[in-house]
Amino acid sequence: MCRLLAAPLVLAAALPAQTTHVVGPGGFAEITHALAVASHGDVLLVHPGSYQPFNTGLAVTIRALLPGTVTIVPGWGSTFTVPAGLTAHLVGVDTHFFGVGSGRAAFDQCTFVGDGFGGHTALTVSNGAIHLQGCTVRTVPASLVAPAAVLRAQGSEVTAIDCTIEGADASAFFGIPGPAVELLGSSLRGSSLCVRGGNGGPQAGAVAIWADATSTVWLCDSTLASPAAPCPVQGGSGRLARCTLTPNCSPLAVGDGLGIHRPAPLRQGAPFVLEFRDAGNRLVGVWAALDLQTTPLAGFEQPLLLAPGLAWPVALLTTDATGFASAQWPIPASSGYADRAVWFQAFAGATLPLQASAIAGGIVR
Repeated sequence: MCRLLAAPLVLAAALPAQTTHVVGPGGFAEITHALAVASHGDVLLVHPGSYQPFNTGLAVTIRALLPGTVTIVPGWGSTFTVPAGLTAHLVGVDTHFFGVGSGRAAFDQCTFVGDGFGGHTALTVSNGAIHLQGCTVRTVPASLVAPAAVLRAQGSEVTAIDCTIEGADASAFFGIPGPAVELLGSSLRGSSLCVRGGNGGPQAGAVAIWADATSTVWLCDSTLASPAAPCPVQGGSGRLARCTLTPNCSPLAVGDGLGIHRPAPLRQGAPFVLEFRDAGNRLVGVWAALDLQTTPLAGFEQPLLLAPGLAWPVALLTTDATGFASAQWPIPASSGYADRAVWFQAFAGATLPLQASAIAGGIVR
């Protein structure tokens, strides 16, 4: 049930103008060429094709015109190292060995592939923050060299929804399987994830998530599998809500948690729908913002991710008896909204501290 519904994009048209650069036919030959003339906030629209790896410190949006048709060829890898307080976006791109060295990066409908034979991690973040939605993170089968986790975070914040993360399987004849996620002094907050440790080889299997003692894991409505490992999750602290584990064991507590699911991306001229899961008959408040900023606040169990002072309420919902609620907002069919970012986060709880969901939204297409 939705008690309050408001239009969340009323501020988007007031944002500063952004320059669009075309990569492919009729534009720059390579993404790196467009980045050489771009500035913070610019948009790179990429035609189908294969392109060379890129490295940038710009908070830009790199978007495939058709998701799944743009590939960054294997090589030395690509990186985002944007200044603190800014966000870079990668949308609909398939790439290898991607690294985030600072600032925040948001990935939408992207595929990251690692190299199990060389131990190269598919996606690495150090001293930064990343958000993934609708992404796949995987690697090729591993060799005798112990493979790295396909997603590795050190001193960083990771949020993810609607993603698949698969550790390296052993190769057909030999190899050592690898974990899917490795957290070192980092946090993982996720919803609707499928996380699987690698399988096969003499060690039989690896954990889905390995976390050190200073890391936290908050997962909702997710599947964690490590068929041959003692437990899918090893180490860390946090909580699991409505998760399925194979085998069914974990060091983390089990309890309530606010899940969020995005059935489809933001599109001009179409309603944007979000679905939520929690305990039955619970109030859920939804806020929206045009930018992200991690802010721990008293009264909230997890940090807020919407920019403080710039977020506004867009819905007040009540979950049904099964714990489900949904809401939708119309996205105007106006060019002023194209390639703008809009983010949503929900909050729930009858007593303090309140629970905060992961984020959803992203770039309007």
